[in-house]
Amino acid sequence: MKPIAIPFSEFRRNLAKFLDRCAVRGERLTVTRHARSDVVLLSRAEWDEIAETLLLLSDKKLVSQIVDSRDDLKRGRHRPASEVFDALTKRNSTKGATKKGR
Repeated sequence: MKPIAIPFSEFRRNLAKFLDRCAVRGERLTVTRHARSDVVLLSRAEWDEIAETLLLLSDKKLVSQIVDSRDDLKRGRHRPASEVFDALTKRNSTKGATKKGR
């Protein structure tokens, strides 16, 4: 979503309204001064999402795993989740039976 530009003087006069637009409606606002966009205002929830994304992207190992996984999907190297869960369930039930037979 592209931020909505608001002149500083209008922002100052209607501060509560603009804070609600960000917090309640999830709008992004850019406060301009002298025709320059100096400040971006967004909700706390949106900021938390951005901060979490930056944290995840800073983990080089995790990013590498994601890239490799996407490559696997593109090349058809995957199985449906139901198939994996069925195999795990079967394997775990077999282990339980082996332990009981001891």
